Amino acid sequence: MYSVSATASWKTEAVPLLKEFKTVSFPEHTFVLEADEKVLAVEPNTKIACKVELAVKQLTSDGDALAPAGSVIVVEYVGPRFNCTMAGQPVDDSVTSAISRTLLLHRANDPHSPDEIAGTPNPEKIGGMWNQSSAQLAHLRSTPEHAVNENDVKGTVTLASVESTDHGPRLHLAFHIEQKNAAVKIGPGWKSESATLVEDGTRILFEDPPQ
Repeated sequence: MYSVSATASWKTEAVPLLKEFKTVSFPEHTFVLEADEKVLAVEPNTKIACKVELAVKQLTSDGDALAPAGSVIVVEYVGPRFNCTMAGQPVDDSVTSAISRTLLLHRANDPHSPDEIAGTPNPEKIGGMWNQSSAQLAHLRSTPEHAVNENDVKGTVTLASVESTDHGPRLHLAFHIEQKNAAVKIGPGWKSESATLVEDGTRILFEDPPQ
């Protein structure tokens, strides 16, 4: 089981399709996700979690609740598509959009999981920071509609703390990701010129208790 807390902020500049207007800067748009994450399914080839259940503590868009606390949302990729359901029914697009921007999830047959990308081959002390692979982050964040260039994304991970538990160490990881030229849907009549994503959050990894 995992504990997830993330804030993603988008800054967008767009130009109307009518040529006589100039580029407009839109207000910053912020999503917040806090949830406990439980693995429901593992991709058989890579043995990596590809379907999870989120027990939502907080899910907001610019401060407005998108789902009430206590909601249980199942998240998975259906083919190349990021998919969210609640009680077996599709959720509103705004919920899927918020979760897809704050939660990185493994796609079937991908060789690396978000946890592996966030990891480091070297032992780290508390407070230690390391870079994530830009190439792997770009692959993970790409969609069928928008391929992310590895030169447009970078990320770091910090080992914030380690707790001793009866079931082994519990790791508190803090991550920071910046992405330029991100894909943003603004609405009819607008063309996005630039969009920047800044994501900060924590991920707490701990073992499930024995059954």
